[in-house]
Amino acid sequence: MDEFNFESFSRKHALRLSESGSQAKLRCGTSVFMADAQKTINYAQSEYALVYVVKGEGEYRDNDGAFNFSPGSLIQRKPGKEHSITFHKGKHISTFIAVPANAFELFRETRAMPLNMPVVIHAGLNRNIIREYLDLADELREKPEAKLIEWVFKAQIFIYNMMNGKYMESGKSSGGELVEKACQILGNDLDKGSAVPDVAEKLSVSYSKLRRLFKRQMGISMEEYRIRRRIERAGEMLISGNYISKDIAFMLGYPDVQAFHKQFKKISGATPAKFQLKNLHSG
Repeated sequence: MDEFNFESFSRKHALRLSESGSQAKLRCGTSVFMADAQKTINYAQSEYALVYVVKGEGEYRDNDGAFNFSPGSLIQRKPGKEHSITFHKGKHISTFIAVPANAFELFRETRAMPLNMPVVIHAGLNRNIIREYLDLADELREKPEAKLIEWVFKAQIFIYNMMNGKYMESGKSSGGELVEKACQILGNDLDKGSAVPDVAEKLSVSYSKLRRLFKRQMGISMEEYRIRRRIERAGEMLISGNYISKDIAFMLGYPDVQAFHKQFKKISGATPAKFQLKNLHSG
C-alpha cells in the first residue's frame, strides 16, 4: 500500500441525528489518539459500527472471547453487545462508520452478511478503504437533513461490500491465512519461546517469506508480536491477583524476573507492581 501520511491524520468526524443524552445515530470519520500506556475502555452502544484500524494494536473482548487487532483489521461493534477494547501503548488511528441497529438487523435477516462472520477480520491495509470512509464522512457532514436517507443507503452498501470481501486481500495472494496461523502459533507458545523460524517450518513456508508477509499485514515483526502477546497475558495474570511477578516471569519463559520487569515497563509504560495496583484499585 502506498503510505498515507499518518501523522497528518486528525480526529475529524460527522455526527447526525443526535438526541439529548445519547450518541448520534449516524456517525462517520476518523479517530486519532495517543495511548501513553496500555489502556482498556468498556463500551456498549445502540448502533452498529464498523471500525477500520489504520495504526495501532490491541485486543477486542466480549463474552464470546478475545480477538487481537492490528493495522488493516476491521472491528464489528454490534448493537447491544457489551465489549471492551484494550489499546496498546502508542498512537492509534482508525476510521469508523455507524448506522442504526435496524440496519444491522436487516443485514442479518436478509443474509446479506455471513452468519458466522468474525467480530475482528483482517482485510489488510488498503488506501481505497480509507478513502471510502473519508468520503462518506464528508458526505454525511454536508447532506441536508431531508436527504440523509440517501447517505444511509450508501453506508449500508459500503458495509455490505466490506463484509463480503470487496476490498479484502485474498488469502492465497496476500498470505492472510499463513499470517493468521502464525499468530495462533505465536500466541499459544508464550512460555516456550521457541525460535521464530520454527513457526515457518511448522507452516511449510520459508522464514523470509513468512517474515515479510507478517510484517506487511500486521505492521510489526513476529518477535514483536509474541512480546506483545506475552505482556498482554502477564497483565491478565497480574489483574487476577493470583500471581506474583516471579511466578509470571517463570510461566512466560523469561530468564529472570528482572528481564520480565524491564520488558513489561517498556511495552505497558508501567512496572508490574504499579500496573497491578492501578488495575486492582480500579476494579
